Amino acid sequence: MATAGLLLCGFSAAQAQIKVVVLAQDESTSLSTPLTDVKRIEVSGSTLNFVGQSAGSLGQFSMSDVKKMVFTGETQGIGPVVSDKDELKLTLNGNILTVSGPEAALHGNVALYATDGRLLFQKKGWKGETLDVSDLPAGIYLLKVNTTTFKFRKS
Repeated sequence: MATAGLLLCGFSAAQAQIKVVVLAQDESTSLSTPLTDVKRIEVSGSTLNFVGQSAGSLGQFSMSDVKKMVFTGETQGIGPVVSDKDELKLTLNGNILTVSGPEAALHGNVALYATDGRLLFQKKGWKGETLDVSDLPAGIYLLKVNTTTFKFRKS
């Protein structure tokens, strides 16, 4: 089953000391680069691609070759990430995720991913219903609604 995703990244100069590090299954470092050099992280099928701000690809990896992806350095927190078209908005209230926006954008497919790329939930023919995430442990997750991907933190 082919899946596609896009993690939208927005970083400030204060976050320049943060690095993204991809570790291979054999514990070798496959990628270590300042997060400010990363324009976006794409997930397509079983491939993870890091696209640079000025150059092309910083690295492309098969998900089966990746042991883990970590962010090193001091973070200033996780800010909201919204659609590049500001059409959809994600709200987490307790354990209930709500996606709001134009009615046409709230129909289609929805998928929930862990940050390691595992597909946790998928629904085709989704009609904008709220999503209960009470079974998930605290952490960072990605929610893909059609072609828009959000990140959120569950406490």
